[in-house]
Amino acid sequence: MSSPQVNGVYNGYTVGIFTSEHETERGGTMRKMTAIEVEMDSRMPIDGAIGSGGMVKVVQALNFSEELSPSYDFWSTEYIIRSQDKRVLERYLTEKRAHALVDLMKKKNIWVIFIFKGQETVLRIDTPSPFENEKKLTQTIDMMIEVAKILEIEKGESASLTSIKMRKDASGARVDVDDEELEFIGLELEEDEAHMQPDIDRDAVSDAVVPNKQQKASGVAANKGGAKAKPKSKAKPKVAAKKTGKPAPKSKSVKTKKDSKGQS
Repeated sequence: MSSPQVNGVYNGYTVGIFTSEHETERGGTMRKMTAIEVEMDSRMPIDGAIGSGGMVKVVQALNFSEELSPSYDFWSTEYIIRSQDKRVLERYLTEKRAHALVDLMKKKNIWVIFIFKGQETVLRIDTPSPFENEKKLTQTIDMMIEVAKILEIEKGESASLTSIKMRKDASGARVDVDDEELEFIGLELEEDEAHMQPDIDRDAVSDAVVPNKQQKASGVAANKGGAKAKPKSKAKPKVAAKKTGKPAPKSKSVKTKKDSKGQS
């Protein structure tokens, strides 16, 4: 028989209430508790979780790589914070937010987990205490929503947190290349070097180009005097070839040498 579950929207937040089960410390038996989840609007740039009480083991089981220990004097070592990048949480977990979480975690018979993963950000409590009436349940949900509002990412804050994450991604970027790939890349580089344009002596080009301009000027003057200038050859001068930096075409002997080498 499935446990009863209630979902709805309360004060602008989606709230879920259901029965949860947790393994006891002795093991072998399950402990039933009441769970309340508040789905938040914010989306964190990293995955992570903060937990207290019985939720510490849950956070540990998520295998997030980095653990954060805030320096706030009101923060207890009994709580746990783990994420993909603790530097992002250091920036995010302000004193106000940490205080709000601690005030909730210090409540009697309440286990807290604040988890953000992918497109979901959830504040949840599990408690063995029964909600004997609607008033007590409403008070608990109101308390959780006030905490959720403090934990929400503020306008413009997401970009700042994301930039911290991106700096880590950039600094940790690396390329693994094996020996065969290195050998292949080396051959490619040698081939590219053969087609690289040679360095150009700009002064030499400039000196060579100036006389050509003078020849054109004298030709124009001759045309003005009535003399017909001798048509120039369409072949490009050697200086033009030097200016473009294009290497001379390979001779047939080189190709023949490569062919003979391949045959041997």
